[in-house]
Amino acid sequence: MEQLHLYKGEVAVVAGTEADHFFLVRHGRLTRADLDSREEDYAENEMLGVTNVLRRQAYRHTYIALLTTTLVKLDQSIITTRLTEQPEQFQALFGYLANQLDGS
Repeated sequence: MEQLHLYKGEVAVVAGTEADHFFLVRHGRLTRADLDSREEDYAENEMLGVTNVLRRQAYRHTYIALLTTTLVKLDQSIITTRLTEQPEQFQALFGYLANQLDGS
C-alpha cells in the first residue's frame, strides 16, 4: 500500500496502461480527462480500477486530479490472493458479478 499525492491537473491513471493496482480516493477528487460531465468522478472513499484489476484489463480512461488529491494505491494481489483462498462457488459468483461491472 502506498499513498500518492497529486496536485490539480496531475494524472492519476492513464488509459491503456495495465491495471495492476486499484485506488482508494482518500481526499480530493478525480475526473475523467475526456469527459466534461462530473458523473464519472471519483470522490473521497470511492475506489477506482477494481473492475479493471478483476478483469485483468488495461484502464479504459485517463483520470486526473480535479483538485489536490490523495490516493491510496493498492496492489492487485490484495484482491487476487484473497479470492483464490475462497471456495470455487464464491469465486464463480464473484467472477460473474465482476463481469457485470463496467471497467473504468
